[in-house]
Amino acid sequence: MDSQFLYLTDPLTLEFDPEIREKLTLPNGNMGVILTINYFYPTGGGQDHDTGTLGAARVLDVFKNEAGDSVILALDRAPGEGVLHAAIDRERRLRHMQHHTAQHLLSACFQQVFDLETLSSGIHGYDPTTIDLPDTELRRTDLKRIEDLANQLVFENRTVKSYFVPSERIDSVPLRRPPKVEGEIRIVEIDGFDYSACGATHCPQTGMLGAVKIIRTERINQKIRIHFVAGIQALEYFRQYQEITTSLAADFSTHPNEVIDLVRKQAAQLQSAEKELRQLRLAHSAFEAQDLIA
Repeated sequence: MDSQFLYLTDPLTLEFDPEIREKLTLPNGNMGVILTINYFYPTGGGQDHDTGTLGAARVLDVFKNEAGDSVILALDRAPGEGVLHAAIDRERRLRHMQHHTAQHLLSACFQQVFDLETLSSGIHGYDPTTIDLPDTELRRTDLKRIEDLANQLVFENRTVKSYFVPSERIDSVPLRRPPKVEGEIRIVEIDGFDYSACGATHCPQTGMLGAVKIIRTERINQKIRIHFVAGIQALEYFRQYQEITTSLAADFSTHPNEVIDLVRKQAAQLQSAEKELRQLRLAHSAFEAQDLIA
């Protein structure tokens, strides 16, 4: 494996000790460096770059050079000399791994269950990730079916492995989508379930996703956009909504399971009261009019 792209084979290495191979001045004036060995992930494939530290410097951005054969780290200051300690932001890396692996999982579920091909996706670690599908009608029961299948595969803790296949042998791999590159093609396989050409970081087991939750859908540009959360972000989502429901339950002095029925009941009572008030106002106006005539 090329020493510039070690994240492809070892996404869990988050600290290492490289030297600087080349120093650059970037267009914005920041210092850029190319390391002798690199585990930082550069922006690409719909996934944002890693951040972290290199010696005394913060890593602000990571991207490939124009030739695509080296990874450039944009720094906020000079990192020092000699062998430097590099540390990748663990939570940011994990969030991206969880959501990118979950995207592969959900895309495969939609294709296998409803024959819906993923048209595009946007991987986010701190906001819901999106999958765009062909325009179709998806009922709530359909989304539940997809969620159940995806989380079943999460609970099975299937192995997620990557390997390279030469383009002349790519037909031997049951890819979900044809690759966009030639030569040695990196395959990310969710054990026996999904095969995708991908150059991003992924969890080594599906169990690291924790849970996958579809939170909403929308129609946009004649496509159906699926919004979902996984892993750390799913926990944050569940925690937020638990706090909302428990707070409402406390305000209404009821159990969280009864909040919806209680709110609907009070909404109906309010609607009835507003209707009665309108009728009283009409009656009062009619009475005033008669009084004026008299």
